[in-house]
Amino acid sequence: ASMGAALAMIVLEVEKPSVALLSVGEEAGKGTEEVVEAYARLKRSKLNFVGNIEGRDLPAGKVDVAVCDGFTGNVSVKLMEGTARMVNEAMGDAARSSVTGKIGGLLLKPSLKNLREQLDPNRTGGALLVGLRACCIVAHGNVDRTGIANAIRLADKTVKGNVVEHLSEMLDEGKATRRKASSDADSVFLKL
Repeated sequence: ASMGAALAMIVLEVEKPSVALLSVGEEAGKGTEEVVEAYARLKRSKLNFVGNIEGRDLPAGKVDVAVCDGFTGNVSVKLMEGTARMVNEAMGDAARSSVTGKIGGLLLKPSLKNLREQLDPNRTGGALLVGLRACCIVAHGNVDRTGIANAIRLADKTVKGNVVEHLSEMLDEGKATRRKASSDADSVFLKL
């Protein structure tokens, strides 16, 4: 939550990002034991915690930062990608199904092009892997050279904005950091 909020402030330039916990219901007691405990901790934090959100709230962009475990997050992202692809294909099929559909498709084409561009993984190219002591951008598996170029731009913005250092400071303030690596291999990695 702290890293997501810091990332939203630094990279996305959101002044006071709203933070929510992804759960099976909006009520404080909903979710697994870990989610209920996380809710209590986030409620006590200095973050702009707005409570729980449900999966249906993710595509609507109800909050700036949605917090969940990595497994749930990965499933959620891939579900949204698959749904977007399926809706896009269904709209194309509907537009090609009749003369009226073709005319409507032509009229909607400019607007849908804009929407398609917003959903294109090449637009950002990747995401910052937070929690490391160095900049690491993970590219989406389906990006092309435009996506890789945009991932490099994101890495450049991340490094120039001292994002890793800011994240570390925020985590220190929230007493959420782990001790620094001590092995020689880790020390060499951290110097890269």
